[in-house]
Amino acid sequence: MTATPSTSPTRGLGGVARPVTHLAGAGALGILAAVMGVPVALAGLFGGVLALLVGLALVSAVVSLLGVGLDTAAGPDRDGSVARGITLGVLGTATVAVLGLIALRLDVGDGLPVPLRYAAAALPFMAIAGLQWRGWLRIGTAVVLAGTAAVLGVPRGLEAAQENRASLIATEVGTTARPWVTQVDGLHALPPQTTGSGYLWTVYVDGDETPVVHLLRMPEEGVVLGGGPCTAAFYTPEGDFTLDACTTADGGTWLRSAAGYWQQLVRRVDGTWLGATARPGVPQDLLDQALAHARPMTEDEYDDWLDEILPSPAGY
Repeated sequence: MTATPSTSPTRGLGGVARPVTHLAGAGALGILAAVMGVPVALAGLFGGVLALLVGLALVSAVVSLLGVGLDTAAGPDRDGSVARGITLGVLGTATVAVLGLIALRLDVGDGLPVPLRYAAAALPFMAIAGLQWRGWLRIGTAVVLAGTAAVLGVPRGLEAAQENRASLIATEVGTTARPWVTQVDGLHALPPQTTGSGYLWTVYVDGDETPVVHLLRMPEEGVVLGGGPCTAAFYTPEGDFTLDACTTADGGTWLRSAAGYWQQLVRRVDGTWLGATARPGVPQDLLDQALAHARPMTEDEYDDWLDEILPSPAGY
């Protein structure tokens, strides 16, 4: 009986050797694409978009030609496929170009040695090659890609969302600092008021909803750059006033006043400058209470307050 030569795709280089060779060759094509892509990027920098596109087309053509040869030698089947080779070259080159642009804009990998940056270009090509096989290799590649996307994409997405929210807060509130709240006998708080700057008011009213004590969170630069509490701007609910008097008994708390208009007790609490502000007839004991019990809003309080003052997303 005459033996018939086997045409199984797992023969030739060997069951495992063939896909391993294909993946390794694809990785080498990725590195080659990156090396060739550097002068193309420089040409685009000085020659414009047209020079960049022409350069990328040339790189894709060279890598695709080699990809066809690789597929014939070690691809998923022994006959090879021109389409698979071209797909590997074109899609791989495009992916490396896009990822390189993203890395450049986000300053990712700046600390890596140059050889490792080139080596990173092998990964997209190897992933595309892995997906061209059937069975366990395609499944394994898909799982790795999904896991990588989750590990890299989810944190970046959360970070971007936090950055967007911080930007919105800075625009709408004027600062990302939290308002301060306190407790004063016989008074209750209204929601903190924004000023479009680092100054934040929390007003405490009596039973008739008449404002009595205004707790002011002041930005550091507003006091320090002003030369201290006795020379800094005297910011009140009615705007800036000229100081008529400023005294301190202990060097840690200052009583400032604009005669006939406002009085303000100023103190630095846990690194933040605060001012308890009221009309001249309000007992100083209430201002002392306001500073003694002052604290920044908790995270839950702050989130609830932001939900009330920030614009809602479109459609909600």
